[in-house]
Amino acid sequence: MATSPERIPESFVSLIRSIHERSDLQLVRTADAEFVAAIDDARARGFVPSARAFHDTWREVAGFHYGALEVPFAKRWNRLSPDVVVDLDAVVEMRRSGYREELERLRAEVQRNDLSAVFTDEWFERISRVLAAWDGEGILSSRHCVTFFRMISHRIEGKSLVEKIRQLTDQLMANSPKKNLVKQRIRSLAAEDAENTVGALFEMTVLLPLFSSGSRLLEFQPLIPNSTSRAEALMEIGGQAIYVEATTFTKYDKRILEPRAFDPVAEREHGAARVAAKVREKAAQLDGADRPVVLFVALAIDIEMGAAKDGISEVITSGAVDNLSAIVVARDIEASTSYLYDIPSARYPLSSPARDLIQLSFADSS
Repeated sequence: MATSPERIPESFVSLIRSIHERSDLQLVRTADAEFVAAIDDARARGFVPSARAFHDTWREVAGFHYGALEVPFAKRWNRLSPDVVVDLDAVVEMRRSGYREELERLRAEVQRNDLSAVFTDEWFERISRVLAAWDGEGILSSRHCVTFFRMISHRIEGKSLVEKIRQLTDQLMANSPKKNLVKQRIRSLAAEDAENTVGALFEMTVLLPLFSSGSRLLEFQPLIPNSTSRAEALMEIGGQAIYVEATTFTKYDKRILEPRAFDPVAEREHGAARVAAKVREKAAQLDGADRPVVLFVALAIDIEMGAAKDGISEVITSGAVDNLSAIVVARDIEASTSYLYDIPSARYPLSSPARDLIQLSFADSS
């Protein structure tokens, strides 16, 4: 049961909320003024946060799956307030215990959905070992745990990632003759390679709404003409055959861990440049396409949507990506917020029915 909010100073809650809303590890390392103000208030009130009060307050404000910043936050607090400390060992064990409960819950769900061939006993044991070895240092969302954390996130939001994986597996197996290739891609969701896993998760996010809209799979992972690259799929969307490609930012920018003054203008420009470079890279790989191409891009947590829009507008205006018929930029690999950029001047423009169907399936606005 959560600690009564009356026992927790509002300054303490506000500090957690500030860290959570910006989701920035750099802020945990540098925001001394905010920490000191909250610590002074706690000291004046005689408030010493117990591990339970700290953990429960963090979960109430930030949610269970935002645990990446909880331990760095507690360490920062302790370093600045040796007389008002949080029991780090207890906080780490509470979070570890919560993850173990989630893991057992997921094991039962995997069995119910007949996905044990993908998420094997070895997969569960591997995550158990990671949890047991975690001492609070670093962010726990390691290369072993990408899909595990996404599953937790879905459950908290009242959804089931396991059921979505089952649905995608059934759709692909029913519509593609490349059964072994389909199985290999689905098994990527349980891989130790984080880049491959994140890519497979975003691919699922892209393909499922297209299947649901009535679009038809023509070929899974088709080879692009005059190229060694493959798209995610060739689909008939709104009566038009279209290559669908999905790409993600799988690594944080190293700058996020560097001590520096926050400059919003410089950060936006840097984010825009990263997105522009990613779009150009994918366009070059798909340059031999002999029909429309729609590129889906999922942003990293440290790239703001405004920066992404700047980057995409720049590359479209430059004419450097004229083989792309449209770009859909997504806030994350769940495509929780997405924007469609139609490119009428492309070599192979989208038909109106195809554009409207993609707009309806993904985009909040353009």
